[in-house]
Amino acid sequence: MAGNFLGFDVGGAHLKCADSNGYSWHGEFPLWKRPQELATELKRIVLALPRKTYDMCGLTMTGELADCFATKREGVAQIVGAAELACDLCGPLRVYGNDGAWHSATSAREQPHCVAAANWHALANWLGRSLDGQRGLLVDMGSTTVDLIPLTRKGPGSRGITDTQRLQYGELLYTGAVRSPICAVVRQLPYRGVDCPVAAELFATTLDAYLVLRRLPEDAQRCDTADGRPRTRNHAIARLARMLCADGQEFIEEDAIAAAEAVARAQTSAVAEALDWQMQRGNLNAKTLIVSGEGEFVVRDALRQLGNPMKTVSLSELWGNALSRVAPAYALAKLLQLETPRE
Repeated sequence: MAGNFLGFDVGGAHLKCADSNGYSWHGEFPLWKRPQELATELKRIVLALPRKTYDMCGLTMTGELADCFATKREGVAQIVGAAELACDLCGPLRVYGNDGAWHSATSAREQPHCVAAANWHALANWLGRSLDGQRGLLVDMGSTTVDLIPLTRKGPGSRGITDTQRLQYGELLYTGAVRSPICAVVRQLPYRGVDCPVAAELFATTLDAYLVLRRLPEDAQRCDTADGRPRTRNHAIARLARMLCADGQEFIEEDAIAAAEAVARAQTSAVAEALDWQMQRGNLNAKTLIVSGEGEFVVRDALRQLGNPMKTVSLSELWGNALSRVAPAYALAKLLQLETPRE
């Protein structure tokens, strides 16, 4: 149906927003540090929207797991409350659940586990409708995690529903292209011909490896890094040095490139292993692979490693980079447009 619809995806580190006409917004917001400012931040986003009113606003989240909340129930309640305040400015609010249904704010608070971490379900629900009856597999690699979701015309074909279940079934992999600590990806790195154990500290993340390899762009204005210094290649080299308890006099660019390549290989292999396991499932028989997210390039490397023969569709090529980065929010808006819930 026609109309104007809006989707919000509230994560622990980022806020994402999109409307059914293709507008998108993405920004950093460390929810675990500033939960009391969420409503203000969402209002700021709403006030900058291209439209003043929408027929309906949809909400999904993963931020309820942030450690500023004692329980998921508390996290859901606070996120829903903040979204209610913001959406009072632009349209009525509904919360998307991992049951594929829309819930009122009151119902979401009463059934927090039904709406917690449901953004993957919204994206898979929307994409599954575009496969013309075929089965598919969505591989969405973001800054922190990889979702591996079987797709069917009836909705997501995943075995797990909660994040805990999806971890158990290999449908959620906790590794990402930006925020994963290096010590969670590798236990040692090459250093001048010898493997050296890495420090078990948050000195560097996968962002730094991909900055060194020029696979993610520099942005000197952003300081969401392990040491709070800018997202630049030189700072990334210094952060990687600390993983080996070294400094700039002991660890130069060539050392950083060798270390970064080792990190990239290890992460690619982990994603390839998870992909292979999903594709070997007897009940999958997927014909189409849909790749998306900030770490799409890692997924493509993993597919090449596997020699994957499946038809591959890129959301960044299909929707553009901006919408691909906020894919669950855009899916929410399109689902609302398709099946506006009744009051």
